[in-house]
Amino acid sequence: MINIAMTHDARKTYLEFERVLSHCFEMSGTNVYQHALDYGRKSGYLNKRNEVTRSGTLMLELQPYEIPA
Repeated sequence: MINIAMTHDARKTYLEFERVLSHCFEMSGTNVYQHALDYGRKSGYLNKRNEVTRSGTLMLELQPYEIPA
């Protein structure tokens, strides 16, 4: 959860994780938290500590350009 005491970098990291996790929920087709995390790790978007990887950041940068099916 974001709060006033968080630094800019902490907010950015948190929001980045939330966006990646949202994508993982959508792509895994489930609302189970662990399944979304597993998908994120298998896709290379998250590392084993559930931190957003460079691949996850790149996916977020390209996401606005995706065309819905």
